[in-house]
Amino acid sequence: MPARRLTAVLPAVALVAFLVWFGRAQATDRFWITLGIEAMWIATAVIGVNLLLGYTGLLSLGHYAFFVYGGFAGAIWAVEDWGLDPWLGFPVAFAVGLLLGALLALTCCHLRGFYLTVVTLAFGLIASTTALLFEGPFNGSSGRPVTEPLDTNFGFIDAANPNRPFVGLYWVGVGLLLLTLYASWNLVRSRWGRAYRAIRESELAARASGIPTYGYKVSAFALSAGIVAVAGVLAAQTNLQVTMVDGTSIVGQSFRYVIFAFFGGLGTLAGPIVGAFAFTLGFGVEVGGETINGRLGRYETLFFGALIIVVAIVAPRGVVGSVRQLAARVVQPRRLAAPRHRVAPLRTRPSTAGAGGDAETLLSVRGITKRFGGLCALDALDLTVARGTVHAVIGPNGSGKSTLVNAISGISPADAGSVQLLGREVGRRPAHRRTRMGVARTFQSCQIWHEMSVLENVMVGAHTRTRNGLARSLLVPLWLRREERRVRDRAWALVEFVGLSDRAGDAAGALPFADQRRLEIARALASDPELLLLDEPAAGMHPTDIRQLVELVRRIRAAGITVLLVEHHMDVVIELADHVTVLDFGRCISEGQCDEVCRDPRVIAAYLGDRQPRPRRAPVVTEAVAATATPPGHEPLLSVRNLSVQYGAARALEGIDVDVYDGELVALIGSNGAGKTTSLETFSGLSVLQKTVRGEVTFLGERIERRAAHRIARMGMAHVPEGRRIFPESSVEENLLLGAYRRRDDGVGRDLARVYERFPVLGDRRHAPAGLLSGGEQQMLAIGRGLAASPRFLLLDEPSLGLAPKLVDEVFRVLSDLTRDGVTVLVVEQMAEQALQVADRAYVLETGRIRVTGPAAEIAADPRVMSAYLGATPATTAS
Repeated sequence: MPARRLTAVLPAVALVAFLVWFGRAQATDRFWITLGIEAMWIATAVIGVNLLLGYTGLLSLGHYAFFVYGGFAGAIWAVEDWGLDPWLGFPVAFAVGLLLGALLALTCCHLRGFYLTVVTLAFGLIASTTALLFEGPFNGSSGRPVTEPLDTNFGFIDAANPNRPFVGLYWVGVGLLLLTLYASWNLVRSRWGRAYRAIRESELAARASGIPTYGYKVSAFALSAGIVAVAGVLAAQTNLQVTMVDGTSIVGQSFRYVIFAFFGGLGTLAGPIVGAFAFTLGFGVEVGGETINGRLGRYETLFFGALIIVVAIVAPRGVVGSVRQLAARVVQPRRLAAPRHRVAPLRTRPSTAGAGGDAETLLSVRGITKRFGGLCALDALDLTVARGTVHAVIGPNGSGKSTLVNAISGISPADAGSVQLLGREVGRRPAHRRTRMGVARTFQSCQIWHEMSVLENVMVGAHTRTRNGLARSLLVPLWLRREERRVRDRAWALVEFVGLSDRAGDAAGALPFADQRRLEIARALASDPELLLLDEPAAGMHPTDIRQLVELVRRIRAAGITVLLVEHHMDVVIELADHVTVLDFGRCISEGQCDEVCRDPRVIAAYLGDRQPRPRRAPVVTEAVAATATPPGHEPLLSVRNLSVQYGAARALEGIDVDVYDGELVALIGSNGAGKTTSLETFSGLSVLQKTVRGEVTFLGERIERRAAHRIARMGMAHVPEGRRIFPESSVEENLLLGAYRRRDDGVGRDLARVYERFPVLGDRRHAPAGLLSGGEQQMLAIGRGLAASPRFLLLDEPSLGLAPKLVDEVFRVLSDLTRDGVTVLVVEQMAEQALQVADRAYVLETGRIRVTGPAAEIAADPRVMSAYLGATPATTAS
């Protein structure tokens, strides 16, 4: 038997052997055989909870209500009220749990996180109160006895054994547990199980892969409730009584099941069994003449609370997950064998050239508009994409490129307009339906499922091309599903197509960054799309990886798949694009062949800003300082040495050196994904990647690279982040006062007055909620909030992002004025020309490294800067 199959079979064999041994060894001991039955129903119920929480990521604190209702329905109502055979109580309970779970899920599965959990908690309280109010079916708080129990005096059990009915119930419990485990094993290895895991890690990517996430969450909830309800029947048959507990107990018992699953290992098949057995059979062990459970007594709740804290800290993956993690470090990872039957990775499309040589239109976008509050991200935009081509969409940050991709793919549908694919309207369809119709996409921020293998990631991408239903996925084993073999074979072909066959069995999160990008493309191709949307696929890639990406896209186009490419790397656009559309402020400002577009003055202005010369202020330091040399006795305000920052598998910053001197305005420029924002966030302590920082960051002579952000702010550094991040519910003045939170001097009122003087519109609207301001006014408020801190050093991240040209000029005028007032400024800006006109010095970042540095005037005339943005130096830039 292959090692892989042996690894999967051995735990199941060990479990069956243990259950058989326990049933035979403890058959004459009433305490242990009863405890064994309890272990069976708890393990079954925890499997149901784990299906919801461990595989789908949804936390319910009302699941014990399904357990109790299952006991009533299967052990009492089905027999006494409906006249059914007691053995039919199990399927009846399952159906009742399934129905109740679906009804609850339909009311709350559109919610997320805390809000969904609160609804399930409220359900538990309602379920308890309902039972206490209706005397007939529930008999109030007294409950109802089981008057017609199961006949479990099976012939293979010793007739002289006084525990014979309980032994029989134990074997019923064993059968129930193994059946539930078998169905779960089938499910998690099916298209449904992969969909559940995809939803848990990234619901956004799951929707883009064609999974109707709402319906799948409802199905997981219902199935989980049905399993828990069946476990309630076994408990009722053992105790011969069903009593509805109060709402607090429902929440408490539900939480216990969550703890059992968490302790054993969420998202694993063995975890619920380990957790349930540990807290039932394990707690039955005698210590000093008393069971562990008895010794805990009233401290039981305290114990469970402390235990979950300890497990979360020491072994967050639970017992089974931690053992797997340890084994992965010790055992050499297995390489998956290629399938016997090779299939073509892509379906080749026929030639699309029509009469007269004109290509057929694949995508037609007409008048689409998308607003976010007062910001118009897309303004009545028209776009036509010919079939079988690579159509590039370029533009500066905030121009609407990603919004366009989201509108076409359905992730964020347009407010108005039409989107047609091959003449069919798709603009009113949800994202998963658009995927089924032939639209696939990747994301600017890579959205893979890290816990799933490379091959499984691609198999999820084929979700819309598979049809196995939930019942078939539960009951039919994996090796009997032809569809699974077909999907697996094609997924393997796509993994080979993108060059990842050597890593097919590895966890996707372990791949290097460039391989993760290729994996995302392979997953998108698995849906067999007509249109592939690539949202900045080269962002953060090394030049060698970019060349491989270009070749991959060429092979995709050669198969006849149409590609809509959003990209900032103009060398990629130049090599690939058949047609280019340039966006700015949500509108098309230029369209045509790549060389024509790159020479268009409007494109140059959109990327590099207004090229009209403005008076350059005199440098604030000596020429030696402007050339980055340190003069005697002049230390930098901020000094960065050999700074590196890791972002997952990618290096966001690599060995950068930066100096900013007192009174300077320094520009940090570069293409999107170069590491500009990461640099500022690292300097100010706001980066979530702070643990990966290597190198030195010194401010005012003190090392700060590992210092908390609020402590750095107290030293006199203020950070105005990208995207404004104002407090929308607070007034304009309250936002400004929050900027001055750390101050204890009497000058706050004076500085607020100066902010109002610089930005008169803020003074006019000082009492208005900040969320009602326009985008430009919010940007003024964000800058004003930074200035209200009276900083020694101000970091500005993309202050012109999303602003109209007139407001951009106003922002840069303010920046120029700030340095005259003695504020040192480090600005990150996409509009390089604007930034270089007001800056003393500049640094040019490219893929996490500083490529050019020097006086701003010299960098403004450096052709390498133009190359960093447009890939070549257009002839018009000489003018």
